Order: sequence, then structure tokens, then C-alpha cells
Amino acid sequence: MKTQMNSSQQTIMNNPEQVLASGAMSSFAYLTPDALMNYCASRLRGLDEQIQEKFAKQKLANHDSALLSKLQGDLNFGHDDLQVSGKPLEDGTIKDAAAKLIDTANHTSDPATQQSLLKLAGKLVTVTGNPPNADFDRNQPVVLPPRKYSPAEMQQMIGDPVGGIQKDINSGTELDMIQLQSIMSQRQTAVTTVTQMVQALGEQLNKIAGNIGH
Repeated sequence: MKTQMNSSQQTIMNNPEQVLASGAMSSFAYLTPDALMNYCASRLRGLDEQIQEKFAKQKLANHDSALLSKLQGDLNFGHDDLQVSGKPLEDGTIKDAAAKLIDTANHTSDPATQQSLLKLAGKLVTVTGNPPNADFDRNQPVVLPPRKYSPAEMQQMIGDPVGGIQKDINSGTELDMIQLQSIMSQRQTAVTTVTQMVQALGEQLNKIAGNIGH
């Protein structure tokens, strides 16, 4: 049978750190061992879930960042001006670049990253479908206007934005790491707080037991 907590118990459960800081140890007399265990389990369970979520997110972000690093290494527009014809069965270099962009989009986990990569590919070819099944027809002409493009132009159009996408991922990873460290610190504080609460309750019970019969 569950015991209803009174207002003093609820205050302690919701603000244990404040109670400890104020030195109001006598308030722990209102807490039962079951209430302390429930608080401990609930508090730590919630923090552990947040930690696991952050770890999973970090793993996916690292995976996506590695794919983008490989993509930047694979993109190669040569050292000379690139002549784009706009004819259906030509412009293999452009189509190869589009294929690499789309393939990376199909294997990344973050929807925003996927859409950013497909948007870049859409500057080169007509993209069909959505990740993980996005594709394009190599028999169709590219959408890039026919003319000569310098390596610097192609880098600015495709290479630099890919680097920007990876930079955004890495920045998000750094922020998540800071948040993860904060959550782990909160977990340690929660463990310390509950330990102190149990010790305080034990002292109260010892005093009560010592006063019996006096």
C-alpha cells in the first residue's frame, strides 16, 4: 500500500539539495526509508536515461562526421576548368560528385544533415526520393548550367558547404559533451545528497532508539 506524503515530505523530495544546504536535518524525520529509496531510484533513473541518450547521440554524430570527412576527401573536381555540357549521357564528373553526396545523405542519421546534402546534390542533378532511398537518373542531363567551371568555383559551390555541414555537427557534439558532463555531475550530486539524507535519517533513528525507556 502506498503512503501519501505530507507537505514537508514533498518539499524534501523536490528540493533535497536545498534542505541539506539549509542544515534542516530534523526535517528528515518526516521521510520514511521507502520514500528515500523511491527518490533515489527516480532521480538516478532519470539522469541515467539522459546520459544514455547523450551517449547514443554522440555516437551517431561521430558516425556522421566520419562520413562527411570521407566525402570531402572523395569529392574531386580536378585541377583544371571543368566543362559542363548539359547533355544526357555526359558530365560524368558532376554526376559522380552528385552520387557521392546522395550516398552520404542516405547513410547519415541526422535529418538536417541529410537534407543539406541533398540540397547540394540538387544543384548538380535532379534528385528523386528521400533518404535512405534518395537517387538520381544518370541518363538524364545535369541541372548545372552548361559552361566552364573553375576548381575554385566547384569548391565554393560544393566542397565548402560540405565542410560547413561537418563543422555544424562537430559544434553540436561539443555542446552535447558539455551537457553530458553537467548531467553526470548532477548524478554525482544526487548520489551524494541521498547518501547524506540516509545518514541523517539513521542518526535520527538512533537518537529515537536511544531515548526509548528514558
